[in-house]
Amino acid sequence: MTFRKTALWILAAGLLIALILAYPAYKEIRLWRANQMAQQAEEMLTSPETLSRAWELAHAANALNPDDAEIARVLAKVYSASDPSAAYDFWQHVVELSSGNPDDQLELARAYLNAKKWEEFDAEILKQRKAELHPRELDYLETLAAMLQGKFTDAFRMATELVAQEDTPEAADALFFQMTQRSADAATRRAGIDNLWKIASGQD
Repeated sequence: MTFRKTALWILAAGLLIALILAYPAYKEIRLWRANQMAQQAEEMLTSPETLSRAWELAHAANALNPDDAEIARVLAKVYSASDPSAAYDFWQHVVELSSGNPDDQLELARAYLNAKKWEEFDAEILKQRKAELHPRELDYLETLAAMLQGKFTDAFRMATELVAQEDTPEAADALFFQMTQRSADAATRRAGIDNLWKIASGQD
């Protein structure tokens, strides 16, 4: 082997070793950048004016690190804020990555509701009921689902039972008030107002 060929082989080997040694550092930088973009995207969710930028950042972060549950969660939150009916696919992925985190499961149920995918919604609610996860939140989601499906009598009954419980979600109280004020019955409307006074006075 001539000196020139030997030098070329040494150079090629050196470059290969350098690339191998540099890869971990490159990977760390890529993951760091993905996390930074995801964090920026989440911070932008508080303003409707920055949702489009949040969408871009979340997608870019997810492209760099598609198997990270935190980043996938931010992307799902972006869709929940910008296009709720399309968010369920993203929350499904988050639940898979987070191994069934209870909060993520609740968001998945909410996403099914927003998409009006009632079969999937009912199945998810049943699964979470069996696991005894956040029962009051599930009560609220089922009440809202009944109303959205036009089951107003059932929804009003469920809302009435829900606001009588402890640890009622604020959204449930708001839904109950909204439903009572649509009633032609004065006593029903008064019940909604009384519930608000009870909350305001700290009796709930």
